[in-house]
Formats: sequence, C-alpha cells, structure tokens
Amino acid sequence: MNLWNPCRSASCILVDCMMDIDWKAIINFIQTINKMLHLQYVSAGYNVVWNDFWYPGSAAYSLKFLQTLKYANSKWTEWFYLGFAVNKGICGPNIIQFLSDRLWERAEQTVRQCNFSCTPLNGGVVLDILDHKDGKLFEPEKDELLDRLSKLYRALYPIIVPTEKPMFLKENEWIAWQRRFE
Repeated sequence: MNLWNPCRSASCILVDCMMDIDWKAIINFIQTINKMLHLQYVSAGYNVVWNDFWYPGSAAYSLKFLQTLKYANSKWTEWFYLGFAVNKGICGPNIIQFLSDRLWERAEQTVRQCNFSCTPLNGGVVLDILDHKDGKLFEPEKDELLDRLSKLYRALYPIIVPTEKPMFLKENEWIAWQRRFE
C-alpha cells in the first residue's frame, strides 16, 4: 500500500501487510489516515517485488516474474513515480485506491459507468474492484480480477501516466507489460 501526502516536500508512507490481511482492514486504515492527513493518492494491492511468497529465488528471477503477474503492480509502477500523483495523474490501477478530489474529478464520469465501488471521503474517494457481499469484501478470482483491472484501467485512462522502461526488461517484454490491462 502506498500513501502519498504532498506538502512543501513530497512524503510517502509505505505499509507492507501480510498477504492474508482482510481488504476491509486496508480500507479502514485508509479512512483513518485520511482523517489525519490530506491524502492525494493511495494504492493498495499486491507488490510482488517485496513479497517472498510471490517471488522465490534471486532478485533477477523476481524481476522477470513480474511479467507473469499481469494484475499486480510493482515497485516500478508505483514507488518510483509518485510525483505524477499530484502533477499529472497516477501510474496504474490497483485493487483499492484513494483518489484526491483533483484526480477523481478527471476520472469520475468514466469510473461511474463501470459500476465500481466508490466511497466518498473528505477530500476524495476510495475506489475498489472487490466483491461486496454481506458487509464483507472478497477478492474476485484471477480472471475476473484481471477483467476488472482492465475495465478500471480504461476508466482511469485520463489520469494514467506512463512510466519509463525498467532496465531489466527487453523492448518486446516492456511493450507486452505496458499492455497488461488492455
């Protein structure tokens, strides 16, 4: 999860959670932090680069493994390009995100057409692609999750800013990776 709070100097809060954490706990955390800070952007989902369960072996292997997890964001799609959040947009969709009023204003119309869960908070909106049943949040199956992330990518396209190619990817791999949500 990445919380970014711009002020005179950019600040970022990185929170690593266990993989079995309840999605509702993450949303509650975002709501609590938003009461204390003026959040601009929050991205919550899997970050495979730092997760031992998702990348066994060497660092080089883990970087290549990112290509097979189309629905997961990574260190390169979120952590290195946070300056975009205030100035231009975001780097990619995720399972849960908080968008400031400024970002939400540019994406609201297209996102609402997709019928995703949007919870207004002071200064923005929590947006998620989870299944909401009986007050609980469930992650959809992998194919459904990828389909929802693809729809979300298209809905958020007005505020998505492309990132630079990481040095470990070949050009054809980079092109395929950029199209992971199409």
